[in-house]
Amino acid sequence: MVDSAITAPRAEVNIETDKREAEPDIFMAQRNGGTVVKGDAAQATQDLVNQGKATALEIAPPDAATLAETGRQITERQNTLGRQEQFNGMIRKDGATVFGAPKRGGQNFFGDVDGRDDPGFFWNGKDGVITKKGIDQFTAEADAEPKGRFRNPPKEAYVAALKNFSQNWDSPDMAPYKDAQGNMTKESFAGGMTTLPGREKQVTEGKAAVAQQAEQLQKDTAALAETTKVTTPEQKPEQQVEPTPEQKPEAATEVPAKPKELTEDAAKRAEVAKGEGPYQVAARILAADGQKHDHKEVMTLTRALQAQYREENAADQSMAGLKVKHQLLTPENAQKVLDRITDVKLKEKLTAQIFKPAS
Repeated sequence: MVDSAITAPRAEVNIETDKREAEPDIFMAQRNGGTVVKGDAAQATQDLVNQGKATALEIAPPDAATLAETGRQITERQNTLGRQEQFNGMIRKDGATVFGAPKRGGQNFFGDVDGRDDPGFFWNGKDGVITKKGIDQFTAEADAEPKGRFRNPPKEAYVAALKNFSQNWDSPDMAPYKDAQGNMTKESFAGGMTTLPGREKQVTEGKAAVAQQAEQLQKDTAALAETTKVTTPEQKPEQQVEPTPEQKPEAATEVPAKPKELTEDAAKRAEVAKGEGPYQVAARILAADGQKHDHKEVMTLTRALQAQYREENAADQSMAGLKVKHQLLTPENAQKVLDRITDVKLKEKLTAQIFKPAS
């Protein structure tokens, strides 16, 4: 409940005013020697070098612990500035929705929220003040309304803006927009808006300062890495001694692995007869196990034989030059043919069938 007797008179207030009041500088402490992010020390030493008061060799980079602490503080500042920037954007957007005058013919939602926690609500008792309790009550009632075919986009937007206000109600950033009793009126919100540009400027300047500190941190980290480089005896490269002709080992002669031998039956079945092509040869090779093979298996082996032939005879891609007694399967190409087959069972069956057992 809010005592209307102590509430400022209501008035239509333009919330987008250019009037600005003095705001405390949230970065003054850093500039005047207060709580200084340790990365600033590195910048200060760089300034000494630039002014000729010290040489670069006289200034050692911060140690690893200092750099780690500086990195932590920079991250913390970045998070804080990001949160403030997001809050300021919310205030500009949702504040215009909550406190702006309704469009012509539109519903006065502010008036509906006002009085939700006033004793005279049922007889239209309103005092120009909105509270968190009243906001939460209004949004809860809106959420409980049945959702039919017909929507009310202006009210949905108003409810969404109110929810953002409720979520941030207890934030210190919300204080400039409240009255002395910790509630909000159009006048108190308009007063807070006059100082918003100053807070936005502080965030912008803060982000620029933190970016410089982050850049300096990178330089300091790189400098520390350079100064701490140590070459241990194990890391020192050994002096290369050119071996004498007598010491030079003879080039190892790589002996190619001997190809597996085909069985005599497999070699005979792989030979092209008059009027035959790869299909007939494939069918004959498969028939060696005395079992019936379907068209799919025959075609799988046929395609493997064709691909191998074309690889060995690049000028005869049509296989028109295939001659009688040509060996489509040889000890040298048999494994390559099998490697082209993706049917594992068929590949294993052919492997056992066409090669001589290892002695």
